[in-house]
This record gives sequence, structure tokens and C-alpha cells, in this order.
Amino acid sequence: MSHPTNPRAGALPPWLGHALRLQRGPVPWHAVLRGALAAGPLLLGGVMGGRPSLGVVAALGAMLAGINDRAGGRR
Repeated sequence: MSHPTNPRAGALPPWLGHALRLQRGPVPWHAVLRGALAAGPLLLGGVMGGRPSLGVVAALGAMLAGINDRAGGRR
């Protein structure tokens, strides 16, 4: 006896499909480099110091600070 197959059984939920969809547009390479230079050494220092969780928290803080950096006036 065969089991009915659901064609959407392997399909992603819409919210996940939207998040993983390839985006077109310019890549902000300066921001990517700034984020890598800010978070990378903090993460490496935490791992080399035997406290990887502390390195992850510091790297996340650097990442959030970089995301919130807005060009232009403060008004």
C-alpha cells in the first residue's frame, strides 16, 4: 500500500523562503569590511582567551553598533 505524497512537504514556509531569497542590488562592501574588522578580532580574542561566549557577545555588540551607524545628520 502506498502512502499519498504531499508535494509541498519539502517546501519552505513563506517567511523563511522570503528571508533566504537572493536579493539583487549593490553590496555595501565597505560596511561588510567594517563589520568583519570590528567583530572578527573580538571573536578571535574570546576564543583564544578561552571565553568564546564572551567573544560572541562582544562581536554581536560590534555588529549592532555597525548596523545602527547612519550617515547624515542626527536630526
